[in-house]
Amino acid sequence: MCFSLNKDRPTVQLLTRTGYDVWTELANLGIPLVYGVMDGTGGEYFHTKSEDWANILSYIYFKYPMPAYQTSRFDCEDFALYLKGTVSAEFGINDFGIAFGYGPNGGGHAFNILRCEDKYMLWEPQTIGIYGNMFGSLFDINSNGYTVISVLI
Repeated sequence: MCFSLNKDRPTVQLLTRTGYDVWTELANLGIPLVYGVMDGTGGEYFHTKSEDWANILSYIYFKYPMPAYQTSRFDCEDFALYLKGTVSAEFGINDFGIAFGYGPNGGGHAFNILRCEDKYMLWEPQTIGIYGNMFGSLFDINSNGYTVISVLI
């Protein structure tokens, strides 16, 4: 995925699957959902193709510049929540979530998980600091020093 800021709202192709499909795939990856938030039985979940993700993310980072990092006030989980809400509000994509686990420095961390055509990928929403080295690229689950413990979709 190539990341560059794009001011034009992209048109994306929405792909759908069931809540059961989401729940099953994550369970098969050994990633539990945050308890009680989704039971995996109903509803439609929307995602898109990796090239559309490039356009969506570049548009969002252009239109909604991320606030500055502030220790304990706007840190990793805030970045992940902010991006999750913006993706859902702007594009209606709900197979995009917040991953909780560990980052490259070994400490607890929150980042984003998203569904492409055929698999889940990770996205680092922070643009600065120790995690900024992964900003601007999608990468495989449990790679680049990131470990997923649970997700909120």
